[in-house]
Amino acid sequence: MKLFLIVLLVFVVALSGCATGCAGKHSITNLKVEPSSPCLETYVNNCNGGVLTLTNHCGEVVMIGDFEVLPRDETEEGKYRSYSIELVRDETGAVRVEKTKGNYAAYLPDYDFLEIDGFIGDKKITLSYVKAKNRIQLPI
Repeated sequence: MKLFLIVLLVFVVALSGCATGCAGKHSITNLKVEPSSPCLETYVNNCNGGVLTLTNHCGEVVMIGDFEVLPRDETEEGKYRSYSIELVRDETGAVRVEKTKGNYAAYLPDYDFLEIDGFIGDKKITLSYVKAKNRIQLPI
């Protein structure tokens, strides 16, 4: 019984984000890159409001809107360069790219479908996702 309570407590803490430091009340869903491109690596991090991490394995510059995603290269630490970004809708209704501060999102709408065009070399792509307030809020 004691072991069960410990496991249950760890599970509840992990779900609430206390163990991981995650406190996101918003998330990114339905991410699409069309046409799909295996050389553009995408990773959604919904820990603190929903940010998108991009790594360019294409061997040429990738443009998302006016944001330049340089080809990967190894850093001094042996890691590959990646960019944490989010799509934001400005006061005119236009969608643009903003670089984030770590995994913290600044754009926190109730619900927004965001779409922006870009290029891998001269090949046109479209990146889109939904950014929304989470429907289920767990106590922290």
